Amino acid sequence: MPVRPLSLEAFGTVDLTAGQAAVLAAIGQLLAEGVKPTDQAVALRLGWAINRVTPRRGELVEQQRIYKAGVVKGWTGRRMAWWQLWPSRVQLEMFSGKEIDFG
Repeated sequence: MPVRPLSLEAFGTVDLTAGQAAVLAAIGQLLAEGVKPTDQAVALRLGWAINRVTPRRGELVEQQRIYKAGVVKGWTGRRMAWWQLWPSRVQLEMFSGKEIDFG
């Protein structure tokens, strides 16, 4: 189903919890520094235990604010997902010049 202009306005006003906002900000900061933000990198940046990061990150994925952009080899030698910010739906529609169907 197409996203309507009023839905786009409402999307931008959905409040994040403090934890979600902190994780989202940490991901943005790491990306700005050229670091691929894994859950472990976000936890280190925030000084949080990993089990405090992953639920908030999962909620951000469900809200389509971030997405899994790829996999990197972490400092433990294990493969880790890294996260990228979604452009806002308003930005996508402005770029494309038409309504975007996210259904």
